[in-house]
Amino acid sequence: MHAFHNNEVLRLIASRYLHSRLELLAHEMSPGSAEDTHSWQARRLSIDEAFDYIRPEFGGMPLICFEVAKRIVLLRRQTDVVPAWYFFRAALDDQHAVIMKYFTSRWIISALDTVVDFASPGEAARAEALKDFFLGVRYGYSMLFQRAGLAQTNPRLDNEDLDRAQNIWDGINQFNYRGGDTYGNLVLRLNRTLRGYPYLESAARQLHARIARHPVLGVPYQVNRPLRTSLGLPETRDQKEKRRKTLPPSSPDPASGSG
Repeated sequence: MHAFHNNEVLRLIASRYLHSRLELLAHEMSPGSAEDTHSWQARRLSIDEAFDYIRPEFGGMPLICFEVAKRIVLLRRQTDVVPAWYFFRAALDDQHAVIMKYFTSRWIISALDTVVDFASPGEAARAEALKDFFLGVRYGYSMLFQRAGLAQTNPRLDNEDLDRAQNIWDGINQFNYRGGDTYGNLVLRLNRTLRGYPYLESAARQLHARIARHPVLGVPYQVNRPLRTSLGLPETRDQKEKRRKTLPPSSPDPASGSG
């Protein structure tokens, strides 16, 4: 794959040159409403056909989302690589908050894959770490679905076997999905790795927030208060109740703003 890390000055120039255009694209909305068109068949289409094929996915979103997706397609196809990369990377620098807010998680992962393929080694490694974390969550959830339909029949994972530490190999215990601190520590280390790259931090915030709302995948986010605090997620009802019970009877609740 190409690597453009020796052209940092050109990338910054491109970002400044494209700023006004990117801002317009971020405020103009695509017509229609978003539709899921994901299919492996799209890989067999010509580039123009592929653009038309994915266009419905971005209905009702800012135009910049579709424009960035088009550059991902071009870069994957090794077509117009240099201008596509500079537009893609400038868009992430300039409008990452808009792009990551509207992109589906699948397109966020595709954007991270593109960074891994084309960015400098240090930046690519950080994008890879973020992508691998969420693909690991996906893999683990997929495995749950294969356990006699457990995730479907009991989405809250109220199953003692899932919480009981069991040795897997060479002293490595089964992952304590709900109550362990491994998950939280992993997220904290990942966030430190992403510092200094605002578009990666935006991607991480969106992906974490979406997982936190999931009835199964969100369990660690719901029970781990330090994890929620570090990600800027509000306390759950259970966490608020637990904290109130630890306060002395005459003490005001700090979260209520009284006192």
